[in-house]
Amino acid sequence: MKNKRLWWLLFWFVAIFLVVWALSAVPLSETVALLLKLRPADLLIWLLMNLVVVVTMTGRWWYVLEGMGYKLPLAKLTTYRLAAYGVSYFTPG
Repeated sequence: MKNKRLWWLLFWFVAIFLVVWALSAVPLSETVALLLKLRPADLLIWLLMNLVVVVTMTGRWWYVLEGMGYKLPLAKLTTYRLAAYGVSYFTPG
């Protein structure tokens, strides 16, 4: 039990460190200024386009898994895909 807790704490320490490290390379003031220039309609279009891309990419895997006999909800599979993307963003390769 103690070992599991130690790994969990280590995981969160590394995760927070990586987020801080990644954000330190981004000029946040310029990023915020740029985002504030967007009109709400532009931001909505951008979000919808991203949603369509993510769901489409996940839909291919959903279709393959469905053909193999695995019944997974598309929404759940999409969350798995986004989590995997988040992990791969910080890992090499």
